[in-house]
Amino acid sequence: MSTVKPYIPRQGGAASGGAHLKLNWRDQLRIWWREIDKVLLTLILILMLFGTAAVASASPASASRLSTSEVQLSEFYFLKQHIVWQFLGLVAMIGVSTLTRERARQAGILLASVTLVLLALVPIFGFERNGAQRWLDLGFSLQPSEFVKPGFAILLAWILSLRLRDPELPVVPMASVIMGVIALLLMMQPNLGATLLFAGIWFVLVLLSGISVQRLSIIVGTGIAGLTAAYFLYDNARHRIDAFLGGGTEQLPGALGSPEIPIFRTVTLSVNDLVSMGVSLVVLIAFAFWLLRSKMGKATRAVSDNADLAAASGINVDQVIRVVWIMAGGLAGLAGILWAYFRPGLKWDMGEKILLFIFAAGVLGGLGTAFGAFVGAMIVGVLIETSAQFIPSDLKYVGALLVMIIILLFRPQGILGRRERIG
Repeated sequence: MSTVKPYIPRQGGAASGGAHLKLNWRDQLRIWWREIDKVLLTLILILMLFGTAAVASASPASASRLSTSEVQLSEFYFLKQHIVWQFLGLVAMIGVSTLTRERARQAGILLASVTLVLLALVPIFGFERNGAQRWLDLGFSLQPSEFVKPGFAILLAWILSLRLRDPELPVVPMASVIMGVIALLLMMQPNLGATLLFAGIWFVLVLLSGISVQRLSIIVGTGIAGLTAAYFLYDNARHRIDAFLGGGTEQLPGALGSPEIPIFRTVTLSVNDLVSMGVSLVVLIAFAFWLLRSKMGKATRAVSDNADLAAASGINVDQVIRVVWIMAGGLAGLAGILWAYFRPGLKWDMGEKILLFIFAAGVLGGLGTAFGAFVGAMIVGVLIETSAQFIPSDLKYVGALLVMIIILLFRPQGILGRRERIG
């Protein structure tokens, strides 16, 4: 019988006697470039370019407005500042992407610890601007709450993951105490929006940690009670909530006073309507071409049909899902802009009026089919708009509901959907 003990690998360890492979920086760079999500990196760079263009267009006006007789700011002062900080951010982003998972976790915990200390110093040493005390003067203005956000998520995720090692550890109370301290420091500034954002991160992480339904209901009830108490006892919270719920409608540039163009008899369309129709048509054709002809579009259809089979075929499913979410967000943002020009106006609840139409179009065309959604949207849109000629305009929303009910009764899979057996 052999007396040699079997090798049991440990975290970060290597087989005894095995050679350690040392890579030079060129090899490490090649590995990084091969493993990085190039699509996501490209989209980030494009977004940065859009931000730079926006700052460049606004820099001269801002510099002129903020200049005084003693201090004259150059026209592109803010653009230069933006480029410098953007470059530093890009370097930091690439540097973080080269870290291992363990190093990234350690860096996140360190970032959370340092920025929490800085956040605690804001009420003592911070300076006030526009009625809020949120910044520290370190030779430059620093808002610690913005840097706490990524570290806070990593710190809480690490604390909650300790339950896997010892189920008896009070990880949820520990995470709740950290959340309470941050909420107290933020409300002292005051900063209700950031408080709600941190509370949302905390709630999602606690929910993913496997909390019981009973404790979850207690947390939800406590959150509602706390927000209600803040509304009645905290002026800043009341003003922010009132402004959010009862705020007026903001108009986009050129939304009002668009010239009307006669189309057919009494039918007229504004210039904004025609431009919106043109933009929508171009986007639809481009998206259809991408979905049918591009490599990523074909991979998207494969993942939609069968994700496991697509993964077995060598398709990066995670990358496809990420690209689809990014494109969906961009298209939703574009749809919001076009809808704001059609209404016209921007308001926080502006999507409520078309939510039923969107759902009805998806059900009619077939859930999970891109072209089915297009067909359903065209049918529902034409039906709803023409029905206003025969019924009161306030009742045209009922048409979308009737369409959805009929389709669910007689063809649940929709026009282009496929019938599937579940169970």
